[in-house]
Amino acid sequence: MKNIFSTFIVVLILFLVSGCSSKKYFEPENIEGSYSSKGGNLSGKIIDFNRYGATLSNNQFITSNGIINNKAENGFFFINQIDNITISADLTGKVAIDNKIITLDNIVIGATLKGDTLAVIYIDNSIAIYDLTDGRTKFKEYLGDSLANDTRITNPIFMSDLVLFPSLNGKVVVFNIAQSKILREIIIDATNKQFKNIIFFDIVDEQLIAATANSILSIGVNLYAQNYEIKDVATKDNKIYIATIDGEIIVMDNTLRASNSQKFKFAKIYGLGFGKDHIYGIEHSGYIIKMDMNLNNSSVMKLDFSKESKLIIIDNKAYFDNKFIYLD
Repeated sequence: MKNIFSTFIVVLILFLVSGCSSKKYFEPENIEGSYSSKGGNLSGKIIDFNRYGATLSNNQFITSNGIINNKAENGFFFINQIDNITISADLTGKVAIDNKIITLDNIVIGATLKGDTLAVIYIDNSIAIYDLTDGRTKFKEYLGDSLANDTRITNPIFMSDLVLFPSLNGKVVVFNIAQSKILREIIIDATNKQFKNIIFFDIVDEQLIAATANSILSIGVNLYAQNYEIKDVATKDNKIYIATIDGEIIVMDNTLRASNSQKFKFAKIYGLGFGKDHIYGIEHSGYIIKMDMNLNNSSVMKLDFSKESKLIIIDNKAYFDNKFIYLD
């Protein structure tokens, strides 16, 4: 009996070891040297980030306007920037609009501003409209459970008299400001998967594009939907680019009709970004993939990047660890 048990343990260990050793990594056949582009060092490390910017350990923010100083107190994290007005929040329910601090009902993880109207998303998946003029919440609604969230939280969008809220449980909520009521809820992700928050939320050629880690929807006069296991989404010149978790990069129009794709076997692409005439994918094993905007003429170069790095790409700059590079 003892020999049988010992044999079972040996077989189990061999199975586990062989399972671990069979894990595959991206191994490009041709590597065209190391990626070299002008860049620089940051004065702090990235400690927190969302879709639109990041917070550095030295209390500065990375934004679409470059590196800026945090005008609020220490302990505030970047949320959004609108017309050079910076929104940040702490972990106690305080929100800073530049250096003006207000106290709300819960921790804010998403927000946008139009005039004196602040649209917010709370950590518990509630949405709210706050009036900065009279200092009160004019509307609040709980949208249901959200068990886990991807770090790439997106912010609401103002559109005329409407606010479009990207929820944490896979919905887009259309709210009418004048009527102070929800007009419609659009389900983006109907799966039972854990991470369902909206990770991409933007207007592309008059269509609202919303994506989770599991699906993407184009909303306008017509609705279009596709299911992918999505790692990142980026847009340029009315084209939509998707990186999937199995190493495929796809280009499509705003009706989600794919025109081309390239598969990089076993690649884990952390983020997509653009140079002047090229798209780049940063891969977690320390590579950067470069293609033209139609996903042709690909090349792979080494990049000093590790899978533990926090990465954010804004315009033609990729920020990670305590440095940044330009995407040519």
